[in-house]
Amino acid sequence: MRDLETRDCPVAGECDSCSSGEELRVWEADTQIGIICMTLCERCADRGEMPRLGWGDAARMVLEHCEHRGVDADYDLRQREAEERQWQ
Repeated sequence: MRDLETRDCPVAGECDSCSSGEELRVWEADTQIGIICMTLCERCADRGEMPRLGWGDAARMVLEHCEHRGVDADYDLRQREAEERQWQ
């Protein structure tokens, strides 16, 4: 996970993992279907606790994060493929 203090991702009113409303920050995480942003409290972030997501929620969060970043849904895939070609 990465802390996203400088990104345009909104901080939700509660932690996406435990629903706490204290000490919230936006974090970025790589999931099986793409990169998402999520709001976590300090306790969950320190423990590496991520919310449990179904496929539909994960896909929605990936697309929302792409909007925040101003990129299309394939951007991260293209970046990974370019990195892999670089190391071949």
